[in-house]
Amino acid sequence: MKNRNYRPGFVISLVLALACIIASVTFYTQLSSTKSSLALTESDLNTTKTELTTSQNNLNTTQGQLLTTQNDLSSTKSNLATTQNQLTTTQSQLSSTQNDLSATKTNLTTTQNQLATTQNSLAATQKDLTAAQAQATTLQTSLTAAQTQAATLQTSLTAAQTQAATLQTSLTAVQTQAATLQTSLTATNSRVTALQSQLSSGHILGDTTYAAMLTFLASDKTDLNTYNVNTYNCVNFSADVIANAAKQYIRCALISIDMNNADAGHDIVAFNTTDKGMVYIEPQNDCIVNLKVGGRYYQEEVPPSGYHINPPSYDDTVSRFVVIW
Repeated sequence: MKNRNYRPGFVISLVLALACIIASVTFYTQLSSTKSSLALTESDLNTTKTELTTSQNNLNTTQGQLLTTQNDLSSTKSNLATTQNQLTTTQSQLSSTQNDLSATKTNLTTTQNQLATTQNSLAATQKDLTAAQAQATTLQTSLTAAQTQAATLQTSLTAAQTQAATLQTSLTAVQTQAATLQTSLTATNSRVTALQSQLSSGHILGDTTYAAMLTFLASDKTDLNTYNVNTYNCVNFSADVIANAAKQYIRCALISIDMNNADAGHDIVAFNTTDKGMVYIEPQNDCIVNLKVGGRYYQEEVPPSGYHINPPSYDDTVSRFVVIW
């Protein structure tokens, strides 16, 4: 086994190095601890600053609230003074109201007395009203009787007016019939005069052929005349056709037609042709008429081709007709 030589200086150096290392570790440990403490201190400082700021803000808020409270106190004092003034005014008004109440009580007593007087007057008026109502009932009964009598008279008057209207209608119908008869008489007189003239001249009327009849109607202009119910009606048309036919020695008959409508009647003409027998003619338009009893006159007319005859507003059913030569 070999002997080793120990060096004391190396050991010391090693110990010193270890001591330095330990010291360094300790320093770093303390330094870290100090830094941590310092960090904690800065955090506390910041917290303190924040709390201080908050306290300052709270102080400012408290000062504002104190100022507001002082203002409110001043306003409350002012309101209290106003309220005291109003209370004084109210007390004055209450005193005035009490005076008015006393006056009102007095007026009420007076009014009650007047009301009692009015009630007495009302009772008297009520009696008068009852008497007036009884009188009104009597008058109403008399009025009802008078109204009934007036209604009866009105009914009688209406009946009389209706009867008068009926008589007027009958009179108008008679006058119309008389006018028609007068026109017929005039036409007849014209025919008699024409016949007398023909007899004196030695000419006698005679019947003609169907063709000659149509030729005569074509040359005759009576159908172009204007109709007027009072001055130139169906009788005048017929009389003129008869007179014009007589001038040509043609025998022509007057046909007097009665219809179902009592106020309606009509006159036309007819020729007794030698080849086709009796032919009826409407002198206002020269249309042939297939005349028969029981037929509607407007349907018995034979209008030219392309023409249509409208029905009249009255019943024109033929009830009878008379041929007058």
